[in-house]
Amino acid sequence: MWTIRTSKVGVPKLPTGWQPSGKEHFRKSYSPARRNSRLSSRLTPFICCCTSGSKPQAFHFCFQLAANHAFLGITPERLYCREQQRIESEALAGTRTRGLTMEEDVQLARELQESHKEQREHEMVLEYLEAMLPEFCLHSERLSHLEPLALRHVQHLRSRIRGTLRPGVSDAELLPAFHPTPAISGTPNEVALAYIRELESFDRGWYAGPVGWMSRDAAEFAVGLRAGLLTEQTLRVYTGAGIVEGSIPEDEWDEVESKMRTWLSLLKQA
Repeated sequence: MWTIRTSKVGVPKLPTGWQPSGKEHFRKSYSPARRNSRLSSRLTPFICCCTSGSKPQAFHFCFQLAANHAFLGITPERLYCREQQRIESEALAGTRTRGLTMEEDVQLARELQESHKEQREHEMVLEYLEAMLPEFCLHSERLSHLEPLALRHVQHLRSRIRGTLRPGVSDAELLPAFHPTPAISGTPNEVALAYIRELESFDRGWYAGPVGWMSRDAAEFAVGLRAGLLTEQTLRVYTGAGIVEGSIPEDEWDEVESKMRTWLSLLKQA
């Protein structure tokens, strides 16, 4: 176990009167937060991956750039998975915390599935994927819609889709089409990205970028969320929340804090 001292940094500051609504010409944006933690001793990056209580819903990644420099994380969001000409992807948006009791957990899951705001945030991501896939696929279909995905500290809404790629479509074409999805930028994409560049107080770096692998016959990429940048004894953790019309700032910050708890739990186990 490591002793840690944390500080909240890098929360975007919005101009007075600014609202994430149609008045600003976009429907959704994604707002990240960054927290610095100072460790009492050096942490081996792969310890985090091995002691994090892996669940099948999560993708674990670690890119160690030097002895004491690594980008690592535990993300629940698949960008896409390809096997030959078969491709699968998913929309993962809409969040509630997990309950302290089974009854509270069921109630929170019900609130999540019935929330118009959470459904609207989710559908924006799903609409993007379902409009984009036909550009590359002979046909595509929806496998699930608004199904719950329960993780250790939070639960999400997930919709899965799959398709059959046209002959000759490569990952070099697919990656820039899939990334960034509205889940981590916004919609319309270019307008949301312009506001992100204007309002965010730090460079995301690798955060929210594609992480994965590819070969001639297959590929799999996840979205680099719930991520941390480890440098010597400083761990810089990134997470965020989707902002749409109807978002309540206090609720969005609570969501970010719930996602941060993954890292606090991880450090206690390491």
